[in-house]
Amino acid sequence: MVALAGVVLGDRLDPDGLEAIAGRLRASDRFDAVEVRKRYTSLSRTDEVALILVVEERPAASVTGGRMARVLTTALRQTMFVPILDYTEGNGFTGGGRFTVVDVLGERGTVSVPLSVGGTRQAAVEMEKRFDQGLVTRCAAACRRRASRTRISGR
Repeated sequence: MVALAGVVLGDRLDPDGLEAIAGRLRASDRFDAVEVRKRYTSLSRTDEVALILVVEERPAASVTGGRMARVLTTALRQTMFVPILDYTEGNGFTGGGRFTVVDVLGERGTVSVPLSVGGTRQAAVEMEKRFDQGLVTRCAAACRRRASRTRISGR
């Protein structure tokens, strides 16, 4: 943080120094909000000051590699995986997984993709958005393809 601000202990602070420090922090493209404050360390001495850097860090800003790396890191942080493992008499084993991305449709919105093979084969895309206010509190849509295998045994 201090390196991004471009200051070291003992530096003299020019009259436009606070804005220059804030400009360097904004130029790093790692923060949504930047504020630089100057406070005197004593009531009687005005030659020693403390700098207070107040920043609101951008999500995934600590990732190096540019904007694309930040977008991918944010997507990975919003992605959940749940394995699907099931056994049904007559159909056998079913295996697969469900991938869900949260807050992709805005806050409280999810997109989920369950995929399974074996006794029950399934592929789907499910979308859901929840609302805090209004007549409609939940909106959901799904597109599914599902098939169950039935075994017939004869003697």
